[in-house]
Amino acid sequence: MNIWIFQTGEPLFIDKIKYRPMRAMLLANTLIKKGHKVNIISTNFFHQEKKFRYKFFFNKIIKKNLKITLIDSPGYNNNIGVKRIYDHFILSRNLQKYLTACSEKPDFGFVGYPPIDFANVAISWLLKNKIPSTIDIKDLWPDIFEKPFRNFPNFIFKPFVWPFRILANQTISKATFITASSENFLKWGLRYASRKKIKYDTVCQLIPDLSEIKYSKKEFYMFRNTLKKKYIHKNKLIVCFVGSITRSFDFKTIKLALDENQELNNFIFLIGGIGNNYKKTKKQFKKNKNVHFIGSLDVAQIKALFNVSDLAFAPYFKSEDFSMNIPNKIFDFIMNSLPVVTTLSGDARALIKKHKLGLIYQEQNSKSFARILMKYYTNKLLISSHSRNCSKFAKNNINVKKNYNELIKKIESFNNDSSIK
Repeated sequence: MNIWIFQTGEPLFIDKIKYRPMRAMLLANTLIKKGHKVNIISTNFFHQEKKFRYKFFFNKIIKKNLKITLIDSPGYNNNIGVKRIYDHFILSRNLQKYLTACSEKPDFGFVGYPPIDFANVAISWLLKNKIPSTIDIKDLWPDIFEKPFRNFPNFIFKPFVWPFRILANQTISKATFITASSENFLKWGLRYASRKKIKYDTVCQLIPDLSEIKYSKKEFYMFRNTLKKKYIHKNKLIVCFVGSITRSFDFKTIKLALDENQELNNFIFLIGGIGNNYKKTKKQFKKNKNVHFIGSLDVAQIKALFNVSDLAFAPYFKSEDFSMNIPNKIFDFIMNSLPVVTTLSGDARALIKKHKLGLIYQEQNSKSFARILMKYYTNKLLISSHSRNCSKFAKNNINVKKNYNELIKKIESFNNDSSIK
């Protein structure tokens, strides 16, 4: 089969800076291994780096059975704002031009959602050409658009959000079937599609598995040794964070906890990743000598950081999309046997509590955060117990390769299902 993956906001095979692979790359690799042809249609704007990949239209075969097509857009500086909305609008218009002029047609389309307008153009074109498709729901757009306006009267933000709601309904309802990373996300998608579930609609956690990704063992050992020399101290616990440093995370409470509690000097905080709030957050911790920002990390470096850490923390602000879905970050920590310290509610909290994979602290409560960390510090056996639980849970419940293979089986079986055509 010839399968086109429409996916923005993710690293690609052609990127010189080697971020960890996400859905597009991992799905493409699995499809190619099974003998399928793949065309990844994405944006020329590199979301993680906030810069353009190329100065010209890019449409090349990268290796056997893999082509990458990059669509131009103006770009943006912040993840939230008018510039990003405008970027997505122009991106979708340019995608429309490319698809209209395209003589080649795929057998199936896998469409990442959001952005809404990009997904709408892709899904509409696929439907018009009678090409089956799935829409893969990763975030609750446009519902999360309301977050910044929760304290405003309805008449201020509703006129802004309403057109996106209509577009979201049109987009999701046009897909042949829906995939989502959680049952709640799937139900949300079905509500927007205004239809009942069919047998092909599926929950599929397309999480990256670091153990399945090739990386330099030499770089791993070199970076691990560097971390050990610089940051490992006797009787101190290493607490790590890896991810984009954005408005989704409440580092202010962590800062307050450190300033209020001298006993937290028994911990070393290693924060990996960059993002819109990187400079601001780093400046915030300038006087905290036990907090270290180690910048952007590749797979080998992430593995090394996890290897030297005792705990991992994920200081999320309260958000509907995070309560309805378990972020990949949490699975990353669990798969690397790191007990999770987080504020998350919903599915993530239930999972962590049920299987004893970490501890929950109260959102925006510095005393609660300090209390949870000291619970670990004064009981090292609890760390060992939760770490073993993480390993056991990952072994018995997380099978990334199986998830991707099952999704591809659905795509293949759908293509042969005469009852649905």
